[in-house]
Amino acid sequence: LPTDFGSLTGLELLDLSDNSFNGAVPPELLASSSLIELALARNSLTGAITFTDTSLPAIELLDLSGNQVSGQLDIPVGAMQSLRVLQAADNSLSGNFPLSVVLKPLEILDLSNNQIAGAIPTELSLATTLRELYLQSNQIVGPIPDALTQLTDLQNLDFSSNAINSPLITGFAAMPNLQQLKLKNCLLTQGIPTEYSSF
Repeated sequence: LPTDFGSLTGLELLDLSDNSFNGAVPPELLASSSLIELALARNSLTGAITFTDTSLPAIELLDLSGNQVSGQLDIPVGAMQSLRVLQAADNSLSGNFPLSVVLKPLEILDLSNNQIAGAIPTELSLATTLRELYLQSNQIVGPIPDALTQLTDLQNLDFSSNAINSPLITGFAAMPNLQQLKLKNCLLTQGIPTEYSSF
């Protein structure tokens, strides 16, 4: 990827999706102070992405989907404080769920088809602005925290194809805005709670 884009102080939108760029995302691009939307989807980008406290301070949409980005997704507290949409599906991200994202005003978070492991953290319930959450096809284990039912703005939730081995929590049935709940190919136990008849 060219590094010069990061020095364009008036650039607000950069869409380089569906090309053949390879290598790592250059830190010069992440240092842009003006970018509001950055789309790098469906290239051949590789390696870990290193964010700092000053990375992309104005960014609202970041799309890294369909690359070969690897490593832990770690976004410092001071970085990207206006981030509303983070799409990083179909990569090779690993490690545990990135807790730092719950401190952003995210509305859409898509980390599907990666190698994210471990349990779903209870702290995810702090991401109260979430409307869409996609974590399908990872290596997530354990139960779904009851606290996730506090995400009252949530409309779409997909945890399919993970090793979630717990009963289906009843609280999802009372979430006022939930339109799609996908938990196929998991390890859910016991029966379907009667509360789901009110969906």
